[in-house]
Amino acid sequence: MKAAFDNSFLVFLFNRRAGASVERAAERVDGLIESLSNKKAKIIIPTPALTELLMAGKFSVQVYVEKLKTFGSFQIRAYDERAAIELAAQYVSTKKTNKEREKQAPWNKIKFDRQIVAIAKTQGVSVVYSDDDQLRQFARECGMDAYGLAEISVPPQQDMLPGMRSGEDDEEGKPGEAISKPTLVQRGGSRSPKNPTGAKAAKEPTHSKEDRK
Repeated sequence: MKAAFDNSFLVFLFNRRAGASVERAAERVDGLIESLSNKKAKIIIPTPALTELLMAGKFSVQVYVEKLKTFGSFQIRAYDERAAIELAAQYVSTKKTNKEREKQAPWNKIKFDRQIVAIAKTQGVSVVYSDDDQLRQFARECGMDAYGLAEISVPPQQDMLPGMRSGEDDEEGKPGEAISKPTLVQRGGSRSPKNPTGAKAAKEPTHSKEDRK
């Protein structure tokens, strides 16, 4: 199985206090990574998402990259020829939808979103994790499942998960301390959850049998 993260999920590895509207967002991401890692899933980081992360400028580029490399399940993948062809084909097939989308968001953001999804698609990703509504919608149009922070459950705290950051702001270039290690995210949910706000305990999306192989 392969999943993809955009910057709205990655940011919590470096900034536990990132401005998210979802309660305990960082813990949800911790639990999701732990769950996917235990399933031996690969987590694709598209280079446009990496660029957005690096542009935050909280730490040096080297610190960001080296920290991501400590997670064995992470794989950084570039926007290449295959992704360009996939993106163009999808754009042409959904011209009407694209025109409406372009009225609602800046073109540069749309291009980044589409590149992220195109990379995920060509890498064989089955589910995209993003807190961006338009990015999730485009991922679904491309045949992938997509989920936001509110759809990921908050796991109880246990031991320590190496490589994750504490809740304190650190000096430039220092990766910080480890945080509490979460248990597996509960299974369940669906491709189009009826409770996207997470009013009740949100569950990890259920994937198909083929995805779980």
